[in-house]
Amino acid sequence: MTGDLTLKFPEARNGKTKSLSLSFTSGCLSGAISTVVFQPMDVIKTRLQAEVLSGNRHRGFMSTVRTTFYSDVSIGACKRLPLSSLQGLCNFWAGTVPALWRCVPGVGGYFLCISTLGNLANRCHYIQTGKLPGADTLVNFTTGFIARSAMAAALTPFLVAKTQAESGRYKDISMLSALRRLYVQSGWRGLYSGVLPTIVRDGPYSGFYLSAYAGFKKLLCPNLDTNQNFVVSLPILATCATLAAFVATALTQPADVLRAERQLMLKTYAASSNHRIPSWTKVFVAVYEADGLTGLWRGLLLRLSRRIGMAVISWTLYEYFT
Repeated sequence: MTGDLTLKFPEARNGKTKSLSLSFTSGCLSGAISTVVFQPMDVIKTRLQAEVLSGNRHRGFMSTVRTTFYSDVSIGACKRLPLSSLQGLCNFWAGTVPALWRCVPGVGGYFLCISTLGNLANRCHYIQTGKLPGADTLVNFTTGFIARSAMAAALTPFLVAKTQAESGRYKDISMLSALRRLYVQSGWRGLYSGVLPTIVRDGPYSGFYLSAYAGFKKLLCPNLDTNQNFVVSLPILATCATLAAFVATALTQPADVLRAERQLMLKTYAASSNHRIPSWTKVFVAVYEADGLTGLWRGLLLRLSRRIGMAVISWTLYEYFT
């Protein structure tokens, strides 16, 4: 081993420069595919979390699926379908439009930021820091945190509209009408309700994910940094994405639960009091009274399944496109 430790982004190894246009394109494509494929999981997860507002304990996965299927159709275009079964299936894709508005530019912008920071480190010929254990992990965490936090903050209004549409508690005819209602009810604070826990969830999630992903790649492919022509196989990429998503999702689930509860409580507070934005203390108490501390991990398996699927799709496309 050498005396100095070199900080490197995983995208900037061996002088290779990532194409920014391809990074953005791969992110947009993977965001669109993942959103459409995994939206039902997000809908069920949100409805599981929404039960807290009614004081209900965890009723179980299948009970929530049945309730979602037989509830009023929340997608306007599906109300005209002749078959009730098709109408019920449409409920599992509630909130898809705001989800696409959030995920397509969000994932594309995230990978664009990742590649930009990686290329910047490459042009600077790395940073020599001496013997600092864990420095690579810190740089990867910081890179992922900054990129994801910026996208999450910018696109929070679409996340609020998406969460409320998925819950089945709101019947807006379009995404624009949902955003307009939010602004009329609570102003800009309503549109950006939950932005802090969203950043607390998404920023660390991406930081943990990128650090774990780079670490698992290095563990499974020890020749990756020394052999410029080394090509990581698809199964290894998928394995790294799966393991990294598992670690990051489990660590950030409580922030996701609190974020969703606060956004769903806007309706109750707007109708019952002058305080339109519920405090975080009231949100935590509502979750704790319904399920105890385990309520902070309500919907974990669904979010985990979705995160793993999205990670495999997005990162394999990103690696091969760029």
